[in-house]
Amino acid sequence: MTSLPSTNVADSTDPRLEQARRHVRHKEFADAIALFEQLLAEEPTCVAALEGLAAAQFLNGDLDGAVEAYTRITRLDVRNGKALINLGAVYNRQGEYAKAADAVRRGIQREKKSAQGYYNLGIAQKHLGQKSMAVNAYREAIRLDPQMVEAYLNLANLYLEMGSTSQAVDHYKKALEVNPEFERARHGLLAAESADGAARKAFSPFGRLVDTERTGAKGSAVCVRNLSQTERFEDRQGLHAKAVKATAATKAFLNHCRDELLPSLLALSRAVAQSTETPAAIVKYYDMFDAAVARNAVLRRELKWAVLEIRAHEELMNTPDLEP
Repeated sequence: MTSLPSTNVADSTDPRLEQARRHVRHKEFADAIALFEQLLAEEPTCVAALEGLAAAQFLNGDLDGAVEAYTRITRLDVRNGKALINLGAVYNRQGEYAKAADAVRRGIQREKKSAQGYYNLGIAQKHLGQKSMAVNAYREAIRLDPQMVEAYLNLANLYLEMGSTSQAVDHYKKALEVNPEFERARHGLLAAESADGAARKAFSPFGRLVDTERTGAKGSAVCVRNLSQTERFEDRQGLHAKAVKATAATKAFLNHCRDELLPSLLALSRAVAQSTETPAAIVKYYDMFDAAVARNAVLRRELKWAVLEIRAHEELMNTPDLEP
């Protein structure tokens, strides 16, 4: 389930803002939207009114309107990570998962401790087929907010879908510890316990048939995932694709450091050291260096995510389905 954007907009002295928020709380969305739009007609750059309008539109089912409002906020306030995270939530609801992942990642860069951000990132990655990365995103959301029951549920559902039945059972139980009345977690737990009992004999991640009774008797730690031969082949293909992506990202990053970042830095250094250079020339060299730094940051971020994909895959491959 996509998390709802926050309605906790910034404080303002205009009493109409609080009145519009009350309309939202009472689910009087049409009245709230009309009042927020009235405020924005008078002050188009009022971020508080835009945040309220976006949330009201989202809750009222106007997803395109919510996208437009959150996008306006990100243009007015480039450091507003919450708006980017909420924009990602709306994109998730629209099924625009690639856009959602991009928006949420940018939001998390500004709001590094946002449990909602990692939760929405997990939703996007799951639907993009990046299941191991989604596992890590949900885990981070739970680490930041141990009471986020929906994150436990989504993580448990994902584990069950992937065949990691014991992990699914564990996280359904954790969801019920947070909310004992959570019926979806209770139904999921029953399904996971049934699947876990049927998965006691399976193949290892590397294709070796494991005698679970013998290894268990010896006290060996057994890492078993219930994968068919086709799924195992696809899993290895996926890892190979991630390695190719990381290799390309590494080469791009190193080549940029060598061919653009370092030369621009040396040129700037020489310009500053030489008394013959005019201030205008120094500014030109600085702009060149600044552009190279910005491009370097983009390449470094792409490399980081490529490496994280491999690490997440490795961690997933060592997630046990069977208790040792």
